Amino acid sequence: MRFILFLMSFVSLSTLACIPCDKDLALKVSHQAIPKFQKEFSSRLMMGEVSFELDVDYRGKIEKIVITDIQPMEVPKSVVLDMIARSKFTPLLPRDGFSKCGLKGYALTMEFMLPQKVSFEL
Repeated sequence: MRFILFLMSFVSLSTLACIPCDKDLALKVSHQAIPKFQKEFSSRLMMGEVSFELDVDYRGKIEKIVITDIQPMEVPKSVVLDMIARSKFTPLLPRDGFSKCGLKGYALTMEFMLPQKVSFEL
């Protein structure tokens, strides 16, 4: 009896390893963090934009971030990296017959608010 249970668990574990990954898997931004700028930083524009590629595991945990473009250029890269790292990403459910796997080099673009200079005229 023990041998049969052991054999069944071995067969079922090896069966799970044969399920292919879904190559058309997409990623959803479930929470976008707010960038934390230094007090002295300000911009003439209201909105900023960052384009980046990231690698995530099957749970949505970030493994690698590569920034491809930041607009405007004067936005500190460290602030944007921190914003992306604090954001939450969720891989969407795979199609039937496929397993949920990580994503490599998934391209995304995020917009964010920039601090403004406030001036008062009397």
